[in-house]
Amino acid sequence: MRKFLALMTLTAALLVASSSTNHTAIAQGTKKDKDKTTTKGTGHFEIGKSVKDNEYRFTVRDADGKYLGGSTTPHATEKECRDAIEVFKKVVAGATVTMKKAK
Repeated sequence: MRKFLALMTLTAALLVASSSTNHTAIAQGTKKDKDKTTTKGTGHFEIGKSVKDNEYRFTVRDADGKYLGGSTTPHATEKECRDAIEVFKKVVAGATVTMKKAK
């Protein structure tokens, strides 16, 4: 009976430990900061060119390299993508938080 209780206690402890892990962060992983112009401790934007449609998109990552968001609209040139990032920065800087009403 003691062995059974010890096994059950160990199993419960493992379940608790595994349920507190952030699985999204594990699945996402982190990317090393490739852009040397960013400051350590801040987030950054990454610009990428799609092989599929040959257009540019940007992603936003936090200081740890975790994905926060990105552009859904493709941009024909890198300059257009950089301009979209500047617009994004201005909008976010002055944005307020609102609650979306349930339908």
